[in-house]
Formats: sequence, C-alpha cells, structure tokens
Amino acid sequence: MSDIILVGQKQWAFTSSDSNTPKVQTSSFGPCYGVSFIHGKYAALAHIDDTTQINSITSIFDRFAEYSIEPKNIKVTIVGGWKEHPESFKWGIFIIQKLQSLGVETISKSIMFRKTIMHDISQTFSQGPQPFFEGGMYVDATLGKTYVLKDPDATIERRITESPEFQLIAQQNSSGLEYPLSEVRQ
Repeated sequence: MSDIILVGQKQWAFTSSDSNTPKVQTSSFGPCYGVSFIHGKYAALAHIDDTTQINSITSIFDRFAEYSIEPKNIKVTIVGGWKEHPESFKWGIFIIQKLQSLGVETISKSIMFRKTIMHDISQTFSQGPQPFFEGGMYVDATLGKTYVLKDPDATIERRITESPEFQLIAQQNSSGLEYPLSEVRQ
C-alpha cells in the first residue's frame, strides 16, 4: 500500500509515474464523486461531495500548470453521484460546468449516476453496498488509467475514516457550509 496516496472526501492528490507513490485512491462513495485527471505521466484524483466548493477544483489544474499542461489537454473521468438525489445531481452538473469553463475538452461521464439512491441504511444490510455505492476509484500514473472498484476495501476505508483529516471533514459536513478541496501530499 505504500505506493498509493489515499484521499477522502474533500481531498485530492497529484502524482506522476516517476513518483514513489504513482497511484491515488479514494474511499467508497455513493452521492459523492470521484474525479480523475490524467495527462501523460501525470495524474490527480479528487473525492468531491455536495459541500465541496466547486471553484476549488482550479487548484488541481494549477498543479498541472506547473508542468505546462493546459486543461484542454487533460482527460477527466467523473464517477458517482445519485441522479435521484437533488443535491448530488446538482453537484455533478456543477462539476461538469466548472470543468468546461476551465477549458477541459475530454470529460468521460459514462459512469456518472449509475448507482441508485439509498433511502434507508437497512437497504445496505439486505442488498449490500453495490446498488448504492462505488467501491472506490483509483488512478495509476504509471499506466495513465482510471479504475473503478466494485467493492470497498475495508483497510483503506478504516485508514481514511480514522485519520484526523476525516474527522475534520465530518465536522465540516455536519455544518452545512461549503469547504474547499484540500491537497494530500506524500
């Protein structure tokens, strides 16, 4: 696991194929979005929820700009969201609009909104998490590819939820206010 940077809600990370940590992975998500960014040997991954300040996505493009990479040359993949949930759906549209306004030309949306809204937590006990949640997402800068995980990885879920950053994000989410993405550096 030492070659993977883990990101939780409202977090993102940037990496390259020649880094000691060329992979970035999210925890599982349902109404949230995993958004990957790939160009050549560089990649980034963000976990965006409906209280993330959408304008903070620009910080990801600032990191690519350090390597003279323009938004129009970055391939973006968006995964997740619940179409039936008004806030989740609205945030997905906001993400797309922000990316387009920044000049991103290649946005894969084929895996957006494929999961069903969970109306009651007991549904996960009877049906398992697959109908409601993506198991996670990871980007591999060495291969220049994005992967969606079918099932959550219990070790990764525990490492993220036990981190001090996650505890802060949980407090932020309960406030109802919007907060910017924060970069995880390794």
